Order: sequence, then C-alpha cells, then structure tokens
Amino acid sequence: MKIAFLHLSDIHITTKDDISLERIDKITASLNVLGMFNFCILIISGDITQSGIKDQSVLSSRFIGSVCTSIRKKFPHVPHIQVIMVPGNHDIILPVCPDQEVVRIQNLFKSGEVEQEIQAETCKQNQMWPLLFKNDCFKTNQLFCRKLLTFDEFRIEFQLLNTAPFSIRDGNDKGLHYLPNWVINKILEPSQADLIISVLHHAPEWFHASIKNKLETALLDTSALIFMGHEHELDSRCTTHESASSTYIMKGGVLGLPSNQNQSEYFAAVFDTDTYEFRTKKYEWNNDKKFYSHTALSTKVISYNNFKDTRSNICSSYLKDFRKDEKTLISDFEKRFVFPRLERIENFETSATGNEKTDILTINSLLSEVRNDKRIIVIGEDDSGKTTLLKTIFLKLLKENQPLFVNACEFGGKKKSTIIKHVFQNIYGDDLSDFKIFEQIPKANKILIIDDVDVVKDYENVLFSEFEEDFGTIIVSIKDKIQLDIFERARNIGDTKYRRYKIPPFFTDKRKELISKILEDTKVDHLDSNDISVDSLDLFLRHQSKYITITPLFIINFVDYYCKNIKEVQLNSGNIFGKVFEASMSNSLYKFLSKDVTVEKAYTLIGMIAYKIHFSQIYPISHETLCDVIYHYNEEYDDDLNCQDFINAIINAKILVPLKDQQNKHRFNTRSQLAYFTARELNRRYHDEDYDDSDLKNILTNACFGINGDILLFITYLTDNIRILRYIVDSANKLTSEWDEFTLDRCNIDYLAHIGTEVIKVKQPETGDQEKDQLIAVEQERKQANENEIETIDIYDYNELDIEKTSNQVLRAFSLLSTISKSLPNFEHLMKKPDRDNFVDSSYRLPNRIFYKWAKEVSIKLQEIIDYLEKEVSNEFIRDELDSSNEALALLQKDSIDLLLEVYNLVYMYAVKSNTIRLLNKFDYLKSTTYMIQHLMILERQNNVSAFVVEAKKIDKITKDNMSNIMIRKIARHFLIHGKIGFQNRQSLMDAYFPKSSHANLRWLTESTSK
Repeated sequence: MKIAFLHLSDIHITTKDDISLERIDKITASLNVLGMFNFCILIISGDITQSGIKDQSVLSSRFIGSVCTSIRKKFPHVPHIQVIMVPGNHDIILPVCPDQEVVRIQNLFKSGEVEQEIQAETCKQNQMWPLLFKNDCFKTNQLFCRKLLTFDEFRIEFQLLNTAPFSIRDGNDKGLHYLPNWVINKILEPSQADLIISVLHHAPEWFHASIKNKLETALLDTSALIFMGHEHELDSRCTTHESASSTYIMKGGVLGLPSNQNQSEYFAAVFDTDTYEFRTKKYEWNNDKKFYSHTALSTKVISYNNFKDTRSNICSSYLKDFRKDEKTLISDFEKRFVFPRLERIENFETSATGNEKTDILTINSLLSEVRNDKRIIVIGEDDSGKTTLLKTIFLKLLKENQPLFVNACEFGGKKKSTIIKHVFQNIYGDDLSDFKIFEQIPKANKILIIDDVDVVKDYENVLFSEFEEDFGTIIVSIKDKIQLDIFERARNIGDTKYRRYKIPPFFTDKRKELISKILEDTKVDHLDSNDISVDSLDLFLRHQSKYITITPLFIINFVDYYCKNIKEVQLNSGNIFGKVFEASMSNSLYKFLSKDVTVEKAYTLIGMIAYKIHFSQIYPISHETLCDVIYHYNEEYDDDLNCQDFINAIINAKILVPLKDQQNKHRFNTRSQLAYFTARELNRRYHDEDYDDSDLKNILTNACFGINGDILLFITYLTDNIRILRYIVDSANKLTSEWDEFTLDRCNIDYLAHIGTEVIKVKQPETGDQEKDQLIAVEQERKQANENEIETIDIYDYNELDIEKTSNQVLRAFSLLSTISKSLPNFEHLMKKPDRDNFVDSSYRLPNRIFYKWAKEVSIKLQEIIDYLEKEVSNEFIRDELDSSNEALALLQKDSIDLLLEVYNLVYMYAVKSNTIRLLNKFDYLKSTTYMIQHLMILERQNNVSAFVVEAKKIDKITKDNMSNIMIRKIARHFLIHGKIGFQNRQSLMDAYFPKSSHANLRWLTESTSK
C-alpha cells in the first residue's frame, strides 16, 4: 500500500488574490510523478495565514478545500484527503512592539512564570482555532495533539505541536519559544502505531535552552519523520540521536509570499507501507514555463516505531548481528530486502494438484494471515529468501510483541524449556525477571519463529506438538523437497492446521524491485546512469531464467558483479552470467570436496561426465559409467581420485541427483547444469590442437533439438575463441543460403501482399499498458517455472533423422540466429572487419530468410513456431488486440506481422549495445524498406526519437503498402510504452502516429517510463 504526502508550508495567505486555482491545479498535477498511491495526506506545517486574523483564516479554509477537491478530481480512486496542520508564528495576532515583547518574555523565563503565560499566548490564536478544529487538530489541547490515522490496518500516529506561542512580530525570537515538560512526556508515551510522524512549525533550535535539548531528543527518539516549516528553506536530511533509529526531517520551504509570488516550493512523497521506503520529490515554481519543476531525492528506508510498550527491549548487539546478511556480507539485510511473491495453497486437499493458489505480495497481507491462522509454514529452495522473510516477520512483529526467533540448528538436543529461555535471553537480555514476565504472557500472545526446522531430527514432533503447548503463533521455514512428508504427518494431527506458503523464483516484478534496491545501495562512483538500467538487467535475467532458478541471492551476486565490472560486462554480458552461475555451484561444491581436490579439477571431471552423457546419449547415467569416467580420468591425468568420495561430493553439492526409482542411476540436478558442463568440456577440447569439429558440428546441426540449443548458448558464454563463433555464423548462413529473404518492396509472400488497415488496427498506448505487460510476463515466467519443475529424465528423446524437416530447419536457424545476436556485442572486440561485417550482415538478413521460410509453410506449421517463440522470448508485440474482424485471413496476417516483429525484436534486444551501434548503422539499410524498418527497431533500442521519426517518415514517402505502415505504428507503440524518453520526445512520437490520443495518457506514460 502506498500513501502520498503533500507537504505545504508557509503559505502566507493575505487576500483572496493569494488563492490561485491555476496554481492549485499545477500543484495537484505535479503529484502525477509520484506514481500510483492509494491514500493522500495533506500536511501544512504552519504559517497558512499572513497575520492570523479571521478573514485570512476563512480564506485558508477555502484554500485547503480547493486543494483537496483538486486532488480528488485528478485522482478519483483516492478516498477522503486527510489534513494535518499546525499553526505558525504568522497564525497568531502579535503585539506591535517586538522589542518590548522580547524583554517581557525573557523576564518570564527569569522569574519562572513562563508556563503561567501559555494560556494568554494561545488566546492570541483564537481566530485560527476554528480552522484547526475543523480539521480535527488541537481539539482537546492547544499545545499538543495526537492524531491517529488508520489505512487498511496500517496505523500512523501524528504528533502535532503548537510552537507559535512566544512569537515576535519581526521574527527575532530564537531561543524564546517554549513548551512545558508535560508535552515532552506526551511525546515519549509509548504508542501502538506502526509509524510516528511529528509536525511542528519551529525547529527545536528556536526554543529556550531549558527545553530545547529535551524537545529535540524526544522528537528524534520517537519520530520516523518530522515535518517542519518557518525558515523558508526547502531542505531534507536524515539524523540520529544516540542509539535511536534514523529520523528523516523535511523543512517545507515557502509556498507563497505576498512580496514574491514567484518563490514557491514544496515537498511531496510516497510512503510504501510494505517496504517503509519513502520516495521524495521537491518542487520549485518555474515562472517561465508556469509549472512546478520536480527533482527526485534519494529514497529513504525510514524507521518503524521502535517506541512501543514492550516489557523488555531487544539487545542492541543482538539486533546488530541479526540484521547482518552473512551470504552477501552487508550490515543490514533490509536495505536490499524485497518481499517475495508467496504462493498460498488453500488446503491440504488441493495441495496434490496445486490448483488453488493465491499470491501474497506484501508483508502486511502476510501478517494478516499470521494473525488469522497462527500456524504458518514457509517453503522454499536454498537461497530463495526464507531466512530474510522470517527475519522481516520478526522485526515487524517486534513492534507489538516479544517474538522469539531461532534457527533450528541451535536446538542441539536441548530440552524445550532450555531452548526457550536461551533464545529469550539471547534476544532480550539475561535479566531473569524479564524472562519470568515473558513466561506469564498468555499463550495466545506468544510467537515463535523457527528457521530451517527440517534440520532437526524428528522435527515433526518439534513442529506439531512440543512448542504448541507454549506458543499461540508458530512460523517455520522448511526446504521445498520435504514438504510432502511433513504434510502427510500433519493430516493425522487432528485439529492442527498449518497454512503453507511457497516462495517461487523471483519473477520480473520482484526482480525489478530488488535490482532497483541493489543499484541504489551500491552507489559505485564510476557507475553512470547511461551504463546501466533496471530494465536492461531484468531483461538479461529474464532470458536466463530457463537455465537457472533466479533466487534473490543470485540476483544480488549478479548485479553486484555487474556494477563492479561494468566495462567488462558491457562487452560480454553473457560472460557475467557464466561466472555467477559457476560461482553459485562452486560455493556449494567447495564444502564437500576432499582437501586434495580443487574446484577446477572437479569441474573438469564433471565436464567429462556431462560430455559422456551427451554424446553417448546415456541418461540417466549409471553408477558404473560414472566410475568408468573417473577411472579413465585417473589413468589419463595420473591421478588417484576416489570414485565414491567424488560422487558423494557432487551429490551433496546438488550437482548430481541419485534416482530413487532407478537403483544406481543418477541425473544432473538441473538440465542447465548438464548443458553448462557439456559446453565447458566442449570448449576445453576445442582449444586442443588435435581436436576436430565433429562434436561442435553435431551441436550446431541438432540445435533445434532438446538440450543442444542450451549447450550452444553456454559455449558462447564460456569461449573466447573466435573460431567457434565464426563456425556458428558460417553454419547459419550455409543452412539458409538457398532461402529467399522476405521483402516489403516487392512482397514475396502472397497472403501478405494486400492488407487492409481497416482490418488490422494498432491501438494507441493507454494507462495501465505497462502493468498489463508485467502481469503477462509474470504469468509466462510462472508457467515456465512450473514446466521446469516437471523436468523429464529422457531429454534425448528426439530423432536426428528428422533434421531435414522444414520446421526443424527453421527452428535450427532461429536458434543459431539467437546465438549470433548475443555474440555480436559480447565478442566484437575479438572480431576483425570481415567477421564484424559477417555478423552484422547476418543480423539483418537471417531474420528475413527465416521469416520467408516460415511463411511458405505457415498453413502447416504456424502453431509450432509461435509456441517456440513464446518460450524463447515474451511476445511484446502480439498483445495488440484485433478490433474489427475475426476472418481467418486477417488473423493470419496479423499473426504474421507480429511474428516478424518479434523475430526482429529478439535479434536487436541482444545485438544493440553501445559497442555495436556504429557497426549496425554502417550496414546499407537504405537499400531496402525491410532493412529500414529493422533499423527503426535499432533506433528504438537507442531511445533515439528524433532519428526514429525522420526515418519512419522517409519510409512513408517511399512506400504506400499498408504492412509497412502497420509495422511502423506497432514499433512506435512499443517505443512509447517501453522507451526511456522524456515528455517532449514522447509527445512528438505520439503526435506523429497517435494524434488523437489524450495528453493525460501521454503524461502518464512519460512519468512511468522515465523513472
């Protein structure tokens, strides 16, 4: 859930002329850049009037009403706008003689009579109280107001302070302001809110020495956010006091001055209740353009309420260690934590089929489940984020309770009572009285969180009986592979019901969220925003998800490596995947190898095992064959590796898996591991001078079958041998040498020669298109992940005699084209001019040859090829809906255009990088309309709007066929939705191809894609 804050300060309303509806609309329009939000809070930190008189108070009420009305009109989904306001020194009727006032107030402090004067001071604000009371502020007390707002069970407490008393007309009152000690005590009272925010006009430094430090300490110790005004300075900063969490302070600047209406500034922000991220933008009036120009400030993760009524405080040393992430070596895991998608299985009966799953996407949603169900099991693979999720749950529950968190490996055969006491004292301190108080807490209020419960022997009894006697809520994590055993036992436990939640791989929405956090946390000095983007990193990971489970740890390692080696990976992004993929296996393998076996030696031997499997097509592999490979390794390399020890090591490292249903048979844990090690061994052998090309030729010939395409991809990730790459591109050109190229100039596919634009319409971009695309991408990845879970053993179930079938030839050519497009940017630094020209020429010609060959067979093989493309890359173009006709020919034409664009898109999403743009532009694309449209997609990848529009208009002039026009508009639509371009460029592109579109959609697109 997201809550918007609009912070206005020092408005200084004097007359009705100071209320400009145009300015108010500009303020409201500026909130568009905040993105989506569910609720809105208007905060006014004082000086809404110029001199605190009744007429100004009435005008101020009208101003507030106009702002709220404008927000509701522009954001109709947002319910009632909450108003939080405090008075300032201009909201009080002040005496005429400031010098005399200074002396009077100083004497009050000297005589100790200052508190007796407070009521007289607040009477000077009598004309303002109706406005404040109308907005439920200071109704019960005129110095301090506590206001609690609840948003879908998330509670925000506002501490409002009236700092206006003892103000002086000329503002020379620093050190004269005062609040009594009872206000400080009120601030320090424990709260059950999730977030505490303080609002006041004067900063503590304006207060008298007797109260100044107390006030500052109290505010910093309790408040996550502080909104202030007065100083006409738009400023924000984070600060801490002793051991307190950081506090984010925002000084609101000045919205309006009678003397200078052109000086106008304010803050707006969005707070995410799930992540506690506070994204702020500051706004300043641009008098030339007549709008509020915005600047994004760095995102802050603000502190939740640590100032709760708990009987024992958590040990600071424990909390410091608890926040550490040992795997990524960062001091606070929350900086990079992203709540995972949780797949909820509704009941035991549906668990066998997995049909009834509902996703939990936020921590608050999960906490609601915890409160309702009391028994929670989190299921996930290694490195899926189970531990960090349980840690996050612990920190959230810590705000209301005294939960216990323990890793099950700490049980160590101890008695239950000993475990509970030890865990409590480790977290909350060894004061025995604190523990005895904890023991007396009702069972319903006790919470136990156990990580990795499955490491404990007889864990089902630990889980379902022992601790249930003492704890009303139990949350545990287990590894995915053993869940069935646990639930079979759970069925027979009577009334005990554990709700299950499975952590799937990180799909595109969660990946982007995590990548964004990592990049923000990394802050590498040499990193330029043009070098890297969330979308580009996510795109690469998306296309690797078929080869490896994309866990949070893998993403963190991948992005960290990318940032530290930016120049290297810009040249070879595939190489980074290979290194991180290998490192994830190496870390596991190292633990289980004997001292005399290095990881590199183990990899060589595993490569030989994979090579034996693939080229002999014996899978699963028998124990005897494994031993034969190890024996021949010992003979050839004069080594003495123990066969069983080595097999046990790679089984424990989860590289090899013994089959329960086939005695003495083994398979690789994943198909990707088999492909990787086969490619590794092929690459090693290819460097041998005596090695011939037969095995590589076999891979290229069978690239359309089974695992061969995966092996080919890993070869390009691992090699630095230009001969292999040259062999690949030559094979592709040889295969397609007798295929015609598709051309638009003299359309050589009959059913595409005449297309009516009234039949195939291209919709204009609309609000929500990106969200729809992301939802589709998530579901596609979920489907792929589910398919990967049902991996068959016999991956060599294909007939090489089928290689000459047209469909397999096209698939083979497409696999080679995919490899070529990825290789161009990765290896251009190794290519001499003839090789570069060959790769570039292939990137233009091969897509058209493949499409032509496919189109000739379209009536027979249409569905097979489309299915392959959907698996290879998410189809971004095919999402345009057919508006006016269901005729078979129109559908066939539309699908064909979508397919052609998707082939182009697949090529250029990989081939267009900063180091290849010059090479791709050198190609003589002007000699063909087809090549010119391909070049438009290259320009789109560069976000080059001006060149795109110029070249598109050039195509319009030289051709009148509808297919070209449809293709250009489809590319333009894709550009508008996904391109990283500014408002002016986007407007020119919109006007050129969607002139009837609303500018509201345009502005939404601008803001959503430029973040």
